[in-house]
Amino acid sequence: MNKNADKILFLLAISLVFYPTTVEESLANHLKERLGDKLEKLNKYDLGMLGEAFGYGCPKFINPIKNMHDFKIMAFEKNIAEPINVQKEILIEKFKKIQNLNNISAVLKLYTKIPVVKAAKVFNTTVENLKEMLEVYKKRNETSFKNTPFESTIIKRFVKSSRQLDFRVENEMIIVDEIVQGQDYSKVFAKQIQKLDEMMKELESY
Repeated sequence: MNKNADKILFLLAISLVFYPTTVEESLANHLKERLGDKLEKLNKYDLGMLGEAFGYGCPKFINPIKNMHDFKIMAFEKNIAEPINVQKEILIEKFKKIQNLNNISAVLKLYTKIPVVKAAKVFNTTVENLKEMLEVYKKRNETSFKNTPFESTIIKRFVKSSRQLDFRVENEMIIVDEIVQGQDYSKVFAKQIQKLDEMMKELESY
């Protein structure tokens, strides 16, 4: 059970690098306790650690065999790449690009507006490439939960609302507007009051 739990935690840690978000506090603490330095390395975009974490946590991959020709190639060809290594290489290539994407929020939070040309210099990239990055960043942050029992209950239980950045590009100027999505503290207090009520009733029964 512990081995399977660790596999899930490694995959979760990788997911949180690709899509930074705030998870439930006890889960965040569990990640730190179980993964320790490995989690820190992943958060610092260590490619070696990514390969190790993915290799340990990912499910088994197999090459599909559609016909006899495929079977002969699989059986006798020695130079066929292992499916897991193919997937790992794809993931590593995406991992190399994700750091710049994650840095967008950290940099733009420092401005209310900034010329696209100046922002491109800050990110050490071209104007065209920066615009592509900004578009990908916005699309990533627009991802929402699907209306399925699993995502609307299980996933939302652990993934908390977090601070996101909204911006638009007008006349070659990036205009920044930060959106703060806080917790519904009324629900938090109501839950705590209910727990206190239950404890008081339990004490009164003695």
